[in-house]
Amino acid sequence: MVFDGAAPPAEPVDAALLSAMEADIDGGDPLAIVYTSGSTGAPKGVVHTHAGLLGHQRNLNEIRGLTAADRLFCNSPFFWVGGLAFALLATLLAGSTLVCSNAADPGATLDLLEAEKPTIGNGFAAGVAALAHHPSFPGRDLSSLRRGNLYPIMAPDARPADPELRHNMLGMTETGSVVLLGGDETDQPAHRRGSFGTPAPGFECAVVDPGSGAPVGPGQPGELWVRGAYLMQGYHKRAREECFDADGWFHTGDLVRTDADGYYYFLGRRGALIKTAGANVAPAEVERAIAKVTGGVTAHVLGLPDPQRGQLVAAVLEDSDVDAAGLRDRLKSELSSYKIPRRVVALPADRIPLLSSGKVDLRRLAEVFDA
Repeated sequence: MVFDGAAPPAEPVDAALLSAMEADIDGGDPLAIVYTSGSTGAPKGVVHTHAGLLGHQRNLNEIRGLTAADRLFCNSPFFWVGGLAFALLATLLAGSTLVCSNAADPGATLDLLEAEKPTIGNGFAAGVAALAHHPSFPGRDLSSLRRGNLYPIMAPDARPADPELRHNMLGMTETGSVVLLGGDETDQPAHRRGSFGTPAPGFECAVVDPGSGAPVGPGQPGELWVRGAYLMQGYHKRAREECFDADGWFHTGDLVRTDADGYYYFLGRRGALIKTAGANVAPAEVERAIAKVTGGVTAHVLGLPDPQRGQLVAAVLEDSDVDAAGLRDRLKSELSSYKIPRRVVALPADRIPLLSSGKVDLRRLAEVFDA
């Protein structure tokens, strides 16, 4: 690994040694133990095999068209599965160039992007917010960056006018990165707004009632269950029955729904549902509605303790200012009254607290309402 410079020419690898090492490895052997972020509980060590993790990344490379000619910029750390599998292993398999930066200064990362000219960017969009807000950003030449999901820093003519009309991706450590995605990077029909695509090859998905385990139909919310060849081998030092049910399903804890065409829509974590005055509110539904009525402003919706209602629906908008009353009025055409946030604040994108995995730190975010 080389920092801040060019790597020296690689030493040739002895062919006999390489063959001997390859012969000593079976596809079912563990390749890596990747720990979950612990955002909803204690971190767990997820065991992935050589065949599972590498086979899955080959499929994903084909779907997103990653080739040896590409230069992939990724802002996910390699100790999380997004950086390890969807970036590092993916580029090794494709023969692509991997561009990454751990610079604290956004200007230094922008210098790197201009110099290295990545063609595709994958990672967490919240992590590039500081780049898009840097004073030098409007004058930067990022015209090479035309694909991926890091929309704030993509070439201007390649950015979607409405990100909600591009397929999102749902991934988790247990599935070796992405499990729901769409290969089509063009704008989708309006009725597919907010779609997360369909299951990746090698995975079977089911949407079930979390209480009974019975399948639910299109349009109905349920828990996402996953099984397949590329699923984790299990959790480190845990019995199989702690990881999967008797039929091999992994219960993800994610709430989703499907449409009549089989496309999936993420509603939130089971434990993240806001329970207000006896009704359940899915944060993702409110976030999509806010993005729609504000022209694409990113919102983070959470529940705040309330003695009368149990929880209040609250929203933090990635913006410099917000007209809370006006926002609530516009949301009346999109949401039932109990789903409309009762408390709204604005916070610049670079001040949104993040976990090291790139996920929003909801515990710290809730503290802005105490200020």
